Amino acid sequence: MMGRGREPEAVGNVLDRFLRVSGMKAQLRSSAVYGGWPEVAGPEAAQHSRVVGYKDGTLHVEVDSAPWLQMLSTFRKQELIAAANQVMNGVRVKDIRFTIGSSPSSREGTT
Repeated sequence: MMGRGREPEAVGNVLDRFLRVSGMKAQLRSSAVYGGWPEVAGPEAAQHSRVVGYKDGTLHVEVDSAPWLQMLSTFRKQELIAAANQVMNGVRVKDIRFTIGSSPSSREGTT
């Protein structure tokens, strides 16, 4: 953006500032985090897990059983972090924390 006595500014910087100020950047990030999980986890794992939060680079995922918690946290965690960073645009995932909660299928139809 140019003003009197200012140097030209890159469009990307102007757009980034607009998205931050308008709150749209957080909305886009939230959509990427929650909507991207099925693609990150794959169909089978997505049936047994869901994203419940994202803060400071940590993705919080709820799973429906101890076996799924063990499998995802022990055997697939690094793979899931890498996939999340590719799929979830604008989100930087450094860690994933898994907890046991209710089954994703039991929450269908609830608001």
